[in-house]
Amino acid sequence: GGFVGIPQPTAPGFGERLPDDRILRWTADGAEPDLNIIIIVDPTGNPAWRMFVPGNVREAPIPDLSSIEGLDDVNPGFLTWAVFAVSIPGFDFDEFRYEYLNSRFWSRWAVDYFTAQR
Repeated sequence: GGFVGIPQPTAPGFGERLPDDRILRWTADGAEPDLNIIIIVDPTGNPAWRMFVPGNVREAPIPDLSSIEGLDDVNPGFLTWAVFAVSIPGFDFDEFRYEYLNSRFWSRWAVDYFTAQR
């Protein structure tokens, strides 16, 4: 009991093109995590974006970074995205601290990596 479910992609499916709305979506069985950490790595292997959402949220947008002067969008090609579903004792998302991104605070977690095309 209490196992955090392994994230499974729903949009895009494994290896598919990013949805037009640029929102990554996933499902997971098992206990609900406190926090989802999403990491995106561009086709050149460079980190492109990292975000975190509450554990009950199963989607995250990929912003178009080219809308910010001086930045480029994520490079075209196959990118990698990962979802870390994390449980943290005593966690309150409204009291988030960046130290919670360190695994030493995690009591349980599940992670999986996926590919998508941009």
